[in-house]
Amino acid sequence: FVNLARNWFVVCLVALTTCGCTASPGRKVYIESGCARCHGGGLSGTQIGPSLQDLRQNWGKDQLLKFLKSPNRYKKQNERLQRIAARFRVPMPAFSMDDSSRGRLADYLLEQSK
Repeated sequence: FVNLARNWFVVCLVALTTCGCTASPGRKVYIESGCARCHGGGLSGTQIGPSLQDLRQNWGKDQLLKFLKSPNRYKKQNERLQRIAARFRVPMPAFSMDDSSRGRLADYLLEQSK
Protein backbone atom coordinates (compact mmCIF):
# COMPACT_ATOMS: atom_id res chain seq x y z
CA PHE A 1 0.00 0.00 0.00
CA VAL A 2 2.87 2.38 0.82
CA ASN A 3 4.43 1.78 -2.60
CA LEU A 4 1.08 2.48 -4.27
CA ALA A 5 0.72 5.76 -2.35
CA ARG A 6 4.31 6.72 -3.17
CA ASN A 7 3.78 5.94 -6.87
CA TRP A 8 0.56 7.95 -6.90
CA PHE A 9 2.39 10.89 -5.35
CA VAL A 10 5.12 10.74 -8.00
CA VAL A 11 2.53 10.63 -10.78
CA CYS A 12 0.77 13.69 -9.32
CA LEU A 13 4.03 15.56 -8.89
CA VAL A 14 5.09 14.82 -12.47
CA ALA A 15 1.68 15.88 -13.77
CA LEU A 16 1.87 19.16 -11.89
CA THR A 17 5.37 19.95 -13.04
CA THR A 18 4.83 19.05 -16.70
CA CYS A 19 1.37 20.42 -17.38
CA GLY A 20 2.41 24.06 -17.43
CA CYS A 21 0.25 24.69 -14.38
CA THR A 22 1.42 27.28 -11.93
CA ALA A 23 0.72 26.19 -8.40
CA SER A 24 0.31 28.71 -5.62
CA PRO A 25 3.18 28.81 -3.10
CA GLY A 26 0.97 27.06 -0.54
CA ARG A 27 -0.09 24.38 -3.01
CA LYS A 28 3.58 23.80 -3.77
CA VAL A 29 4.30 23.24 -0.05
CA TYR A 30 1.26 20.92 0.12
CA ILE A 31 2.53 18.79 -2.75
CA GLU A 32 6.24 18.83 -1.89
CA SER A 33 5.60 18.00 1.77
CA GLY A 34 3.57 14.96 0.77
CA CYS A 35 0.26 16.13 2.21
CA ALA A 36 -1.59 14.91 -0.89
CA ARG A 37 -0.53 11.32 -0.18
CA CYS A 38 -2.88 11.18 2.79
CA HIS A 39 -5.31 14.04 2.19
CA GLY A 40 -5.68 13.77 -1.58
CA GLY A 41 -4.73 16.12 -4.38
CA GLY A 42 -8.05 17.93 -4.04
CA LEU A 43 -8.00 17.87 -0.22
CA SER A 44 -10.96 15.47 -0.27
CA GLY A 45 -9.24 12.89 1.94
CA THR A 46 -8.23 9.28 1.35
CA GLN A 47 -8.39 6.03 3.26
CA ILE A 48 -5.35 7.13 5.25
CA GLY A 49 -6.14 10.80 5.93
CA PRO A 50 -9.22 12.99 6.46
CA SER A 51 -10.63 15.59 4.11
CA LEU A 52 -9.28 19.10 4.53
CA GLN A 53 -12.03 20.75 2.51
CA ASP A 54 -13.89 22.23 5.47
CA LEU A 55 -11.06 23.48 7.64
CA ARG A 56 -12.47 26.98 8.08
CA GLN A 57 -15.37 25.50 10.05
CA ASN A 58 -13.03 24.57 12.90
CA TRP A 59 -9.74 26.37 12.37
CA GLY A 60 -8.33 29.85 12.37
CA LYS A 61 -4.87 30.51 10.97
CA ASP A 62 -3.16 30.72 14.36
CA GLN A 63 -4.67 27.40 15.47
CA LEU A 64 -3.73 25.73 12.21
CA LEU A 65 -0.15 27.00 12.44
CA LYS A 66 0.19 25.56 15.95
CA PHE A 67 -1.23 22.24 14.81
CA LEU A 68 1.04 22.03 11.76
CA LYS A 69 4.07 22.72 13.95
CA SER A 70 3.27 19.93 16.41
CA PRO A 71 0.27 17.82 15.39
CA ASN A 72 0.51 15.20 18.13
CA ARG A 73 0.91 17.72 20.93
CA TYR A 74 -2.03 19.75 19.62
CA LYS A 75 -4.17 16.62 19.16
CA LYS A 76 -3.66 15.59 22.79
CA GLN A 77 -5.46 18.78 23.85
CA ASN A 78 -8.37 18.43 21.41
CA GLU A 79 -11.06 15.74 21.65
CA ARG A 80 -12.39 16.44 18.15
CA LEU A 81 -8.95 15.76 16.66
CA GLN A 82 -8.59 12.61 18.74
CA ARG A 83 -11.90 11.29 17.34
CA ILE A 84 -10.81 12.08 13.79
CA ALA A 85 -7.39 10.47 14.29
CA ALA A 86 -9.00 7.30 15.65
CA ARG A 87 -10.61 6.71 12.23
CA PHE A 88 -7.25 6.50 10.42
CA ARG A 89 -4.36 4.04 10.77
CA VAL A 90 -1.61 6.52 9.96
CA PRO A 91 -0.94 9.31 12.47
CA MET A 92 -0.42 12.86 11.25
CA PRO A 93 3.36 13.25 11.02
CA ALA A 94 5.26 16.28 12.23
CA PHE A 95 6.91 17.84 9.19
CA SER A 96 10.13 19.79 9.30
CA MET A 97 9.39 23.07 7.63
CA ASP A 98 10.22 26.67 8.34
CA ASP A 99 7.60 29.10 9.62
CA SER A 100 7.30 30.75 6.21
CA SER A 101 6.44 27.47 4.49
CA ARG A 102 4.05 26.55 7.29
CA GLY A 103 2.33 29.91 6.84
CA ARG A 104 1.99 29.42 3.08
CA LEU A 105 0.54 25.96 3.68
CA ALA A 106 -1.96 27.24 6.25
CA ASP A 107 -3.04 30.06 3.91
CA TYR A 108 -3.54 27.61 1.06
CA LEU A 109 -5.54 25.16 3.17
CA LEU A 110 -7.82 27.87 4.52
CA GLU A 111 -8.27 29.46 1.06
CA GLN A 112 -9.34 26.10 -0.37
CA SER A 113 -11.74 25.41 2.46
CA LYS A 114 -15.48 25.61 1.88
